[in-house]
Amino acid sequence: QNSAVTVVDFTGFIASYPISMRLNIKEKTNGDVSYTGYYYYNKVGTKINLSGSWLMRPGTATYIELYEIVNGNYTGAFSLLPKSYGD
Repeated sequence: QNSAVTVVDFTGFIASYPISMRLNIKEKTNGDVSYTGYYYYNKVGTKINLSGSWLMRPGTATYIELYEIVNGNYTGAFSLLPKSYGD
């Protein structure tokens, strides 16, 4: 299947700690969307890998779920509720 990849940079906070995030958003022609990338605490600068997908479950909000991957192990997760598709 053909796919398009968009790279998006974000900034924000985890608690009061500033972070930066880069996501590679891969949209396939069948509508599936997957995410890879990383984030880091600005003060530290060590990249923490992320991988996830756009989850659509009947009867629930549509959200993006990203998993942290450190040394090949899942160590945490983000659940993101976008304002609208593409935000």
